Amino acid sequence: MEAMIQKILELDREERSLTSQAELDKLATEQNITGIKNELREGFLERARVRAAKRIDAERQDALREWEETHEKHLLLRKQLDQLYSQKKDSLAETIVQRVIGFGSL
Repeated sequence: MEAMIQKILELDREERSLTSQAELDKLATEQNITGIKNELREGFLERARVRAAKRIDAERQDALREWEETHEKHLLLRKQLDQLYSQKKDSLAETIVQRVIGFGSL
């Protein structure tokens, strides 16, 4: 009977040891998973930062190119308007004077 009790106590000690080891393994695994999860998150965030920086640079270059194109168009239009004005300034002034004088006589 005493041997059976000793055997039961021995089995209980082994079971407690196994349970304790299993809990330690579980904690270690959870910490490992947390570490891997953090590494994956940081890797994802770093790749996202790089992609965002590239996209910002590309958008900035596109905006600058668009601005330069618009600026060139405006310069061309200004030149055309200046040429048109220099060609027609006398007739424009005459037309304005005639209209003002014509309205004044009504």
